[in-house]
Amino acid sequence: MERPIRFSIQHLKQDTPATIDDGQYKVLRPRVVLNSATNNQGQEFGTSSGVLVQDTGGYRYMAAASHGFSVEGKVYLPSASGLKRERIIELTHTDIALTTGCSL
Repeated sequence: MERPIRFSIQHLKQDTPATIDDGQYKVLRPRVVLNSATNNQGQEFGTSSGVLVQDTGGYRYMAAASHGFSVEGKVYLPSASGLKRERIIELTHTDIALTTGCSL
């Protein structure tokens, strides 16, 4: 099977590094800024949220990159002084973290 000459779906816009969604949402959505703590210089540890996943028990988690969080395991939206989420669960030997307290 060959690739199509023209794709049926096109992106509406090109994201740039300056495209950051730092609104204080009550509901997490993919690409929303998440933070966990600040260091001694006041810089925040952070990343953006990913996809929503659900386990066989019906519990929902938001995926995120674990390197963007401190060892405290706390999650805040959109900044370390913002709305507190519950915690993160790191998947060993991966760069994946799951945040709890997601209600979509």
